[in-house]
Amino acid sequence: MYSETEAAKVVILGAGATIGSGYKRCIRTLPGDRGFFGHNEVQELLRSGGFPVLESILRSLRRGQAMDTPPALGLEEVWTFLDFVQRDIFRNSIDLSAETEHVWNQIRRPESSSADDHCQIKAARTDQTLPATHTLDLLMLAGWDIRRILTRIYGDIAPPMGSDPYEELFERLKLTKAKPATFISLKYDTVLEQALTRAKIPWHYGYIDTNVTRSPEGIRILKPHGSLNWRFKGNVPPVDISTDYSLEPVQCESFENNDFVQPMIVEPTQTKQVITYAATQADATNQLLKEIWGGAVTAPEGCV
Repeated sequence: MYSETEAAKVVILGAGATIGSGYKRCIRTLPGDRGFFGHNEVQELLRSGGFPVLESILRSLRRGQAMDTPPALGLEEVWTFLDFVQRDIFRNSIDLSAETEHVWNQIRRPESSSADDHCQIKAARTDQTLPATHTLDLLMLAGWDIRRILTRIYGDIAPPMGSDPYEELFERLKLTKAKPATFISLKYDTVLEQALTRAKIPWHYGYIDTNVTRSPEGIRILKPHGSLNWRFKGNVPPVDISTDYSLEPVQCESFENNDFVQPMIVEPTQTKQVITYAATQADATNQLLKEIWGGAVTAPEGCV
């Protein structure tokens, strides 16, 4: 069901913050949230040795599954685990010493190095004199690894062969260059943006900084969970969030602990509704999300 006026339409895309069905990368169907870490392409990346921290955390979680063939772990449950265990009340409740030792063994292997490693991992690889007791924040590094995997999995996306569900939606809604509409997308992939671009329908993001000139006419896209093509620059200098309107994910880069670049997305944890506060997020993040959610609330009534 949806309602519309002559002025505008509002379309809500959901549910969840992961890829739409039927889209592919290198002829392989892409994973969604459920069973993400059991997907063949994700498994291949993990076996490459380039994600030692995440691989160790996943091993710890699988040990806690009391069954012969545990189901593949999903994005939400892994990120929720990281979120809970990073809190002071839970931080010492799980012994990760075995996982830390495994990581140290992995990062001593030069063939497992990667250009988008976090600086803590880079330092440990290059300085072979660092003792295994040197502090590695496995929980923070696992989150960094997840973002690295997401940028690889959801880059270079191809639409489904035959009918494209987004093209069918545009036709049904009779979207044109001249008719304004707002899409509220709960996803952080860029499938919608790619489909609009293929259909030659102009679109723009609401509220995020950019140096790219975009007409305020056409389709406005609000993404309350962030987007893989939004650039989050770390804390030195202060946090900066922007987009260059590329349809490909922002690649993770790490220079020093607080000097890094990564995609601006809200982690799909079970507690995401309570993590956007000054105590847990940068001011720039809170301000951007506040404006996007405010824009979503005040959009004209009606949804699909």
